[in-house]
Amino acid sequence: GKPDGTFSPDEQVDRASMCKLAWGAMPYLNGKVLPSGGVDSPFPDTAGTWAEGYIGVLYGQGCLEREDYPDGFFPADPMPRAEVVKLLVRALGYEDDGSVTGTVYPDVTEDFYYIARATELGIITGKPDGTFAPGEGVDRGSAAAMLLRAMDAAEAA
Repeated sequence: GKPDGTFSPDEQVDRASMCKLAWGAMPYLNGKVLPSGGVDSPFPDTAGTWAEGYIGVLYGQGCLEREDYPDGFFPADPMPRAEVVKLLVRALGYEDDGSVTGTVYPDVTEDFYYIARATELGIITGKPDGTFAPGEGVDRGSAAAMLLRAMDAAEAA
């Protein structure tokens, strides 16, 4: 939720908030109870933010990679759909092995493995028009639904 006690499901989820959600779900996604800090974040623009510890821990677990954010993490920016999927699939313990070179979504031009794996696991289904919209932001309600489906996938594994 938000500091005022609300959830605001129609608002865009920012990168910092999505990291906090993923951090809190790690025991359900991969059985790991993680500290809320103690791992240095490789992203200088997260220094001193409320989410710095969560971002650093997720980076330390391999859920975030520096090369995905070469210009900075921008924790207050909305997290696009492709990034949410990549974070959740990595949190489940999957890593791109280079074997997937496409997806069922015509608008996906990168991160094929993570989007294909998330589709296979039932975390995502795409848009009604058959696209995925990888650069589109995710509202907080949809992010929570994706997270719940990722936890369901972990339980089924």
